[in-house]
Amino acid sequence: MILDAHYKNKTFTEFELCNKQFENCDFDDCNLEGINLNQSGFVECTFTNCNLSNVQVEQTSFKDVAFAHCKMMGINFGNCNNFMLQFSFAHSNLSYSSFENLDIKNTNFVNCILEQLDYTQANCKQVTWDSCNLRNSIFQETQLQESSIFNCTQIPIPIKNNFLKNVKIDSHSALQLLAANGFVLV
Repeated sequence: MILDAHYKNKTFTEFELCNKQFENCDFDDCNLEGINLNQSGFVECTFTNCNLSNVQVEQTSFKDVAFAHCKMMGINFGNCNNFMLQFSFAHSNLSYSSFENLDIKNTNFVNCILEQLDYTQANCKQVTWDSCNLRNSIFQETQLQESSIFNCTQIPIPIKNNFLKNVKIDSHSALQLLAANGFVLV
């Protein structure tokens, strides 16, 4: 197990991170693009200004992990370890990634680009989307109960195919959601 490490301006290889356990570690301005993180574990770690695009996360654990100002495109989070999964995203680009069939309850997305992100059959209960671009994201049979949507753009959530009870939504986002579902606003 690697404890309390701080990595800055480092380009990693998969041999350094695959099947390793990290606790209370910081990754700043690091490049992890395309590497294999399978069966690794991250507990109370932060990633800031990192490139994690196309990383492999099969059976990877994320517990209390924060991502800020990261590029994280093309990641299939649906393959990661769901046990005690807890992460947050701020000012990051997760376009073309997937949370399909994953329990991401209580996750926060703040000021993120989430274009064509797949939430099919995900548990998004109590998830917060604040100031996010959701252009062409996929919501099918997604659990959205008690989630929050504030100041978001291009909200493609079909009302018929998802579970939307007690969703908190600001008026701007609500108008976009209604228009995307064919409502004519007068």
